[in-house]
Amino acid sequence: RTVTRRLGEMGAAVGLELALSKRQILEMYLNSVFWGRGHGGSIGGIAEAARYYCDAPVESLDVADAALLAGLVPAPNAASPFRNPELARTRRDMALRDMLAAGLVDSATAERVRATPLPLRPGHREPDRHPSYVDVVRQSLRDLPPGRLERGGLAIFTRMDLPWQQAAESELAAGLERFDAGGP
Repeated sequence: RTVTRRLGEMGAAVGLELALSKRQILEMYLNSVFWGRGHGGSIGGIAEAARYYCDAPVESLDVADAALLAGLVPAPNAASPFRNPELARTRRDMALRDMLAAGLVDSATAERVRATPLPLRPGHREPDRHPSYVDVVRQSLRDLPPGRLERGGLAIFTRMDLPWQQAAESELAAGLERFDAGGP
């Protein structure tokens, strides 16, 4: 690393600190790090990692789950609890030790988490909510080199706005109910 590069990184870090809260920066980080491979492709983002490794939505993770995921960040494939449980336990306990040192957990909680078994199998994959739309997007990406889409690491942005889509689906369902009931 050069001094010029480090100065540039410092400027970017200061800019992020000024523009975003710590929580937003952490969320961006957790959604951009590599979480390993599973279900036939890369695991993208903390929500998918929580579902894959802990079989739970990210909002309901407990301390054991958080420590496991934190321990996976440096090497998620090598430390996967499904491939290498001993390394996963070691990495989880290291993250737990750091949480204890930072005062985020007390020693009783740390001991309870250490005794918690690791997950034995990957969580269930949520089906694509909009499979037709996903198929159209995949079709538009057909010119990528073979295997590139499956290897992951891509950020693909589309024009679908999920809140608007959900509102449209709700309105359509309500309109069909009114129509079936003989209303306007």
